[in-house]
Amino acid sequence: MSDDLERKFDAGWAEVGDDLGGFFYRKGVRADDIPDLVQEVAMRAWKGIDQLRGPFRAWAFTIARRVFYDYLQKVTKEGDFPEDYVVEDTSSGPSQIAHAKVLLEQCLNELDEIGRKCVVMSVIEGKKLEKIAESLEIPVSTAHYHIDRSRKMLKEKFPDLVLQ
Repeated sequence: MSDDLERKFDAGWAEVGDDLGGFFYRKGVRADDIPDLVQEVAMRAWKGIDQLRGPFRAWAFTIARRVFYDYLQKVTKEGDFPEDYVVEDTSSGPSQIAHAKVLLEQCLNELDEIGRKCVVMSVIEGKKLEKIAESLEIPVSTAHYHIDRSRKMLKEKFPDLVLQ
């Protein structure tokens, strides 16, 4: 591999490497699996760097989506899908859970950044209001407002999703 391609990879990876963990986290990947998936993206990007034609960031996230879908297929087949999300009926098995996962991703993408952070911390991570406010450096009342507003919006747009 040429030094030029190696420099291109290093520069691109420095830009997106840290963001990929957040990407997988927002997709609901178990924390233990995230480093492996980021490593898989790095390996695929390294192997295919000579095929890069556009911005590295877009290309790397395309690879990350493919890695995520591979992961999703694997855990769905194994029946080992994380059940962090509550839907009205998960008795249909892994396909119903996978559907709920996609629905949750769509829901979170509808929220603004602070609303998404507040909902993830509250509903998914189970953090108390005070801890959310502290980590986001906002007043408790503001965190409460964003959680409440986000829940109402999600309930209207996605009635199948049940948030605890």
